[in-house]
Amino acid sequence: ARVPEAEIKARTRSLRRLMRGDRLQAVFLTTRPAVHYYSGFTGDDSALLLTLKKAILLTDFRYFEEAEGSTHGCEILLWKKSIPATAGKLARDLKVRSIGFEETDLSIKAYKLLRSAARGCKLVEWVGRSRMPRLCKSEFELKAISKALRVAEKAFMETRALLRPGMLEIELARELEYRMQTHGAEGTAFPSVVAVGANASLPHAHPGKRKILEGKPLLIDWGARLDNYNSDLTRTLFLGSIPSPWKERYQCVLEAQLFAISKFTANTTTEKVDLAAYNKLEESGLAKRFGHALGHGVGLEVHEGPVLSRRVKGKLKPGMVVTVEPGVYFPKRGGIRIEDMVLMTAKGARVLSRLPKSLDWASIS
Repeated sequence: ARVPEAEIKARTRSLRRLMRGDRLQAVFLTTRPAVHYYSGFTGDDSALLLTLKKAILLTDFRYFEEAEGSTHGCEILLWKKSIPATAGKLARDLKVRSIGFEETDLSIKAYKLLRSAARGCKLVEWVGRSRMPRLCKSEFELKAISKALRVAEKAFMETRALLRPGMLEIELARELEYRMQTHGAEGTAFPSVVAVGANASLPHAHPGKRKILEGKPLLIDWGARLDNYNSDLTRTLFLGSIPSPWKERYQCVLEAQLFAISKFTANTTTEKVDLAAYNKLEESGLAKRFGHALGHGVGLEVHEGPVLSRRVKGKLKPGMVVTVEPGVYFPKRGGIRIEDMVLMTAKGARVLSRLPKSLDWASIS
């Protein structure tokens, strides 16, 4: 779906306010999410030079027609020689004296080309500031994220019904991804994780030819991408009865997740919600098995700000969409993670995902 013109205008207004505050006359955006967010452009291999008055999309012949049909308020310019050199020359022609750029994306070669072509302009590392308007989602974005969630959930429920002992991890992953695309996904948000038994002790395991067996934890982490927005979910299942130690661990992880979500209150911080899950797991002696952050923002990128971590300072603000995904991992034995997507509102948490997660539901007889 094309991004509405009013949406693009609101986004660029927010960015220009930041630019004025930092005394920048232009920003050079090169990552696909940033270019799309501030222009609506749906293609690749392009960049956006945004000044205080102009928006110029730098693309090539392959994407010219797509740019005309997807952008709002942009001049479309076909680049010559290279995108950074074209952007630098443009900046000089427009008498720009200071340019912010996405330093985490630009290669040394591209930076040198930009610096040479824009000689006389001050180049400022600005990726963090350029991403700030993206932290809090608009109603348009929330609808897109919810659509991606519904596709992921529907595909998962259908795939769950097919689970049988002896299936391979890779077979299950392919089935899940096929069903997401059948229901309208443009693709997966990330390579799906399907991990059984000992493989489930790896938080980002790669699905292989391991057989799904009764009584062994089956960790599935998946997401759909739809209209450029992503979803991200995790469930841990068991075929047959759940062995007692895993029952206790599962219940502890679920309680930690629910407790952390209950801490999404006004003026809460990213550290506090992560610490809530950590402390809850510590009551059961499992905190040392929980080594990653509690969650992260999701939107145009599957991993974006904010980070829910006791090691990173930050405030949760209304409009932020984050994952809440505590997990415990036992090397060579397995692991359990439960992940939902949560919207921070003025009144607290609103869980966007709808899949069940009770202990009974996790057991498939």
